[in-house]
Amino acid sequence: MIGRSLLSLGIKGIAVGLALYLVLCGYLYTQQARFIFFPRRAIARTPAAVGLVFEDVWIPVEEASAENASAENASAENASDEDLMHGWWIPAGDSPLEDDPLTLLYFHGNAANVGDLVDLARQFHDMGLAVLLVDYRGYGRSQGGFPSQESVYADAEAAWRYLVRDRQRAPHRIVLYGHSLGGAIALWLAAQQPQAGAVIAEASFTSVGAIAQRIPPYRLLPIDRLLTQRFDALAAAQQMQVPVLFLHGTADVTVPPDMSETLYEAATEPKELWLVPQANHNTVPAVAGAAYPQRIQQFLNRVVR
Repeated sequence: MIGRSLLSLGIKGIAVGLALYLVLCGYLYTQQARFIFFPRRAIARTPAAVGLVFEDVWIPVEEASAENASAENASAENASDEDLMHGWWIPAGDSPLEDDPLTLLYFHGNAANVGDLVDLARQFHDMGLAVLLVDYRGYGRSQGGFPSQESVYADAEAAWRYLVRDRQRAPHRIVLYGHSLGGAIALWLAAQQPQAGAVIAEASFTSVGAIAQRIPPYRLLPIDRLLTQRFDALAAAQQMQVPVLFLHGTADVTVPPDMSETLYEAATEPKELWLVPQANHNTVPAVAGAAYPQRIQQFLNRVVR
């Protein structure tokens, strides 16, 4: 009698555990974008805070096509051909040595917005670059619902079209720069636009799945089957034919620096890898100091200018 009771309890326990496991899998499948994106609407500063002349720009975003985003990543609350993406256009300063300045298109990470980038913009401007900062839809002043892989890829393509069509920038004079999640987006766009001048990926990861596999609780789940937000930067690095510079802090515990090493190994020449000692996920420019603009300028001089 006692044996049967224990068996019954064991079966019930297994059933409850299985049910909870399936609920967790279902929740992760349907809500995973909310584990990746942390959009903020409030913009703390503008480029005027660091003495830069800038222009507010509003970029229409077309719905992603089947060629550029799979149907499994579609989200009804995201895509609209009427959405406008907000950004700041910062023209290059006057320079008698540069009649056709390079343009840097910057993609920020999952918890930032353009208001966090004004000090970086100042550095890029001081390098003689024109700069376009954009907020993905759902971030800052950009329209749209909650972001997804599909929507931010469409945003990246819209920003590229804006530079080429509206600003008449030659594709080979455009440099793509992305930090963290933005690095995965920049690498993806570089794979779509092989005529781009160069791409710089800072503190980027190989894929969302690879990140998840390094977090113990997620190892118990069939991550590869559940993922719709893959951000497979490794595949993009293997496909693209654009000169690339990978930057990563050696003290980064958010995205391990060996992921940039893996991306570097996968990319084709010309390519560079710069591991910055003691820098963490968000402090590469600050820790590197004067070496940061110097290294970027050297790279661009070698592959683009």
